[in-house]
Amino acid sequence: MQAAAMSALEAAAGVVPAGLATAVGSVAAFDGIAGARACLETRPKEGRGALASTREATGAAMTALAACVPMAAVALLELADPGLAFVAASLLAAAVANLLVMAAAPSDFVAAFAERRDLEFTWNKDTIRCVLEAVARVAIAQQAFATLGEDPVVSGLAAGAASVALVAAFQAYLCSVDGPPRADHPVNEDPAKVWREDKGVTVLQDRVYFNEKRVAAARKDITMAEVAKHNSRTDVWVCVEGHAYDLTKYVELHPGGWLPIANLAGRDVTDPFANYHPAPVYRSLLPNFYVGKIIDYKVSPFVKEHRDMRQDLLRRNQFETKRSFYVSMSIWYVSLLSAAVYFTVWGSSVAEHMAGAVFLALFWQQSAFFGHDIGHNAVTHVRKSDSWWGMVMGNITGGISLSWWKRSHNVHHVVCNSIENDPDIQHMPILAVDKEIFGSFFSTYHQRQIVTDAAARFLVAYQHILYFPVMAVARFNLYIQSYLLLFSGERIEYKATEVGTLAIFSGLLVAAMYNYMSSWQEGLAYLLLSHALAGVLHVQITLSHFAEQTYHGQAYNDETDEWFHMQVKTSLNVDCPLYMDWFHGGLQFQVEHHLYPRLPRHNLRDCRTLVRALCAKHGITYNELPFFEGIQRVIDKLHLTAKETRYLKLTDGGFYDSAIFHGANLLG
Repeated sequence: MQAAAMSALEAAAGVVPAGLATAVGSVAAFDGIAGARACLETRPKEGRGALASTREATGAAMTALAACVPMAAVALLELADPGLAFVAASLLAAAVANLLVMAAAPSDFVAAFAERRDLEFTWNKDTIRCVLEAVARVAIAQQAFATLGEDPVVSGLAAGAASVALVAAFQAYLCSVDGPPRADHPVNEDPAKVWREDKGVTVLQDRVYFNEKRVAAARKDITMAEVAKHNSRTDVWVCVEGHAYDLTKYVELHPGGWLPIANLAGRDVTDPFANYHPAPVYRSLLPNFYVGKIIDYKVSPFVKEHRDMRQDLLRRNQFETKRSFYVSMSIWYVSLLSAAVYFTVWGSSVAEHMAGAVFLALFWQQSAFFGHDIGHNAVTHVRKSDSWWGMVMGNITGGISLSWWKRSHNVHHVVCNSIENDPDIQHMPILAVDKEIFGSFFSTYHQRQIVTDAAARFLVAYQHILYFPVMAVARFNLYIQSYLLLFSGERIEYKATEVGTLAIFSGLLVAAMYNYMSSWQEGLAYLLLSHALAGVLHVQITLSHFAEQTYHGQAYNDETDEWFHMQVKTSLNVDCPLYMDWFHGGLQFQVEHHLYPRLPRHNLRDCRTLVRALCAKHGITYNELPFFEGIQRVIDKLHLTAKETRYLKLTDGGFYDSAIFHGANLLG
């Protein structure tokens, strides 16, 4: 009988259709029943009325019917078509198993399935998880159909029950990982207290903490004008919450590097400080540098409003990471890397090796988003553990130094699109994102003067044509930049580990090319294909800022370029459907990410609603375009700048005199 069933399915392109039918059927049955019970249990007990009772009775009858229909189908189909009998039996088992699971499950487990009553929403919201579950169900169904006895009904029952058990166990695990949801905190009405984030958990703190010795010597005549005078690497004062702090002795010890502090020297850094530091820093570190209260410090109504919005995000626990999200994503990353290794190592043809290159490119593109989250301490929210995970994902599997990324990226965030200060728009001699870059200036990041040369003028004149080719090879530049920093003499945290992990990546890549490619031509094709496809990431990154406003010098001068205004006008969102969030990895919400870099990726879409509303209320332009329109916006901006270049005279320029590899620091 099994042979007959196998023949029936193989005639319809193998056993995959049976597995797929089982998977789809069990999804529908499981999610439908789970959602039905969730609806019943979450609906208030009071005031249901006769209509509600009727709906519940109808729902129960439909659930029973869903279990009875496959039962009848099994008896009929086994006589007519063993293959269809397998599918019907699996659906029957899935329906019965779903009923048993949902009847025995605790209410908090059932509540986790409340959203799953809407299959379209579930697949949109948790696309990667649903794909992984469906693939696992297909695999279970295929294995059961091929190996369990000669009776397709028995194997179908086993497949259906196993599919439900898999999903139920996975959901139970995800529930246990996250734990019960935290209740929202009450509104804070004490002006001396503020909500802050500590390891991803919202805590209520004093707005300002004091060191007794420093308070005794504190000045009482400090003005913002005086703070502004201390604005260099060797003389750094900043304002936090209306108080002045002298960070001069701390600049070179700062874990994030000296550049972010130097670029904010003499400014009100209340917002960047809050968005980059956890709560303990306010209590244990900042008071040691206290100078005194600023007597003329004022907060405008708009600044207070956007700070209140951040307080509301904290109050509602939006900075807390859902670990279940990263469990699903980790399985996704491992699956992609495993596919890349399988086709690269065990593939026996050029086509299979190139398939490995494609999976490797997709792995690099996807895992970079995890590295981005880790680099911002937005996963565990503990700098040390996030750093170690970052070196695993960024260094060992990606070949890009976490320290290099942090050094450039932290600066980019606090002075986004500043011509003199933001390394992410300083890509000469290859790309110039604005004609303002043509003027001679000193790059604070590269620590040298920008001057002109003929090669740069030529390349920039055709940058709109060179854009995609540059993106295709940009990753090679990041390898070089990583090693240049590590051997530059700069103070690097975990330097030995950084060098060792990068060496592991290089060794593995070279070994794969040497041992598994049939020729050097095939190895070269593998490298070029994997890196070119991974270049999609660089397109996504440059899309976020290249076509947006630039400015000279520092920001945070007045209300027109304070934290919120500066981040919104220099960033571009990608308007994409919910089911494509996995592809963009959080970069599609660049505005919200720049405003709240420690906000977990999975909460950015909800935050977007708040930010857009605030922008609309105050007439602030909110930049957002579909993906391909955003790319065209970048190309148009590069083309416009290229045309400006062609009219330059030799004395008008202002380009890097560096070698080509100093350009294209494309990690936005």
